[in-house]
Amino acid sequence: MQLIGYAACSTCKKAKKWLDAKGISYEERPIREQNPTVEELKEWHAKSGLPLKRFFNTSGNLYKEKNLKEKLAAMGQEEQYHILAEDGMLVKRPLLVTEDGILVGFKESEWEEKLADRKKTSMRRQDREIKERAELIRIMEQCDVCRLAFQNGDYPYILPLNFGIRADAEKITLFFHGANKGTKYELIRKDNRASFEMDCSHRLVTDEEHGNCTMEYESVIGRGKVEILPEEEKEEALRLLMGHYHKEDFAYNREVVPQTVVMKLTVEEMTGKRRLKKKISNTL
Repeated sequence: MQLIGYAACSTCKKAKKWLDAKGISYEERPIREQNPTVEELKEWHAKSGLPLKRFFNTSGNLYKEKNLKEKLAAMGQEEQYHILAEDGMLVKRPLLVTEDGILVGFKESEWEEKLADRKKTSMRRQDREIKERAELIRIMEQCDVCRLAFQNGDYPYILPLNFGIRADAEKITLFFHGANKGTKYELIRKDNRASFEMDCSHRLVTDEEHGNCTMEYESVIGRGKVEILPEEEKEEALRLLMGHYHKEDFAYNREVVPQTVVMKLTVEEMTGKRRLKKKISNTL
């Protein structure tokens, strides 16, 4: 889930406070620095079922300066998409983008209705939850193995994989590789939705005096869609995968690349969790 807003906007602050109070996880995206693209706007507009005008920040100064109130009626949808994509300050905020829809602007009653199911699945121990994007990326960069789970009839199909990561201003992408045959490819062709999990910073903490023990850790879970990369994109993905293990310049055998399947997962939603003891009696 992605919350797109402007830090100085009072309505965005209310929306963020409401989500936090409900324990609903989200990823923040600054609308001014990372304004929506034409492609994103088209997708969100289609999902929303709203008139395109609802996506304009009609009370904003830029909307008034451009005299868009008078001009929009003469514009086609394509031109309006491009106008919106020119500057994030023209876009209504906040936007809450979920895997199956979008909420435009903050109306508590509407958000309460649309996100009712989310409250039931939010993290119980909110004191351990990690929401900051930069911190989630840091943890992912420390992990060695990513576990993917696919739909497979009555039971999920889970497999551990080495991975690479690319995180830019717009999205986070995970890269994997494997032999050119396997169950996972059949499952991806049927349904490319996947969940993932990775963890690190493990340390056993014991308290012999009280007979207690626990494990410290940091973890990230999330979901997205997996795609198999075409030949021309394989080498860059493999470079990122090797770079994750600090072997960016490793001279791997290029002859095996055609026999290697390379996949990417584009992260749609993720959250993190940390368990660190404040007072340590004994550690292993």
